[in-house]
Amino acid sequence: MSLAANHSNAVAKLKNLLPADRVLTAEDKIKPYSCDMTEADPAMPDAVAYPLTTEEVVAVVKMANEEKCPIVPCVARTNLGALTLPTSGGIILDFTKMNRILKVNRDEMYIVIEPGVTFQQIKDFLEANHGDLRFSYPLSPPWTSVTANALLQDWPTSASAEAPWTSG
Repeated sequence: MSLAANHSNAVAKLKNLLPADRVLTAEDKIKPYSCDMTEADPAMPDAVAYPLTTEEVVAVVKMANEEKCPIVPCVARTNLGALTLPTSGGIILDFTKMNRILKVNRDEMYIVIEPGVTFQQIKDFLEANHGDLRFSYPLSPPWTSVTANALLQDWPTSASAEAPWTSG
């Protein structure tokens, strides 16, 4: 695997931003990130990083921007249609380790989560801590990301279109 000059600089800097056990560069470790569940052609990343905090994400994004190195986010890697394939190399940010449920607001009926939280985690958490609360499941496997699923919804694209959460 050969890295473009700016990508190798970015990978070197990435290794200074995160602990070694949370930055993968060995081809056998990053190869699974080169494909998804479709017939899309494989596309190798230059590195895979596992951030644990928002501050780490910000640091990696700033560095990648300075180095003009693309970033592709992913969680459960059950994506379809090459949505998380690194078509220009770069860094895959795997959010599976950012999987904490931060807050449940019973009165206003919302939950604050990190991007790696899965539907199964929320189900288990609510059953254990808030047995009277339920949420609806999408047509996705339980190990998929709640955040990624929400981001892939078909939201209105024009400013005049009514958002699905408004009334009237």
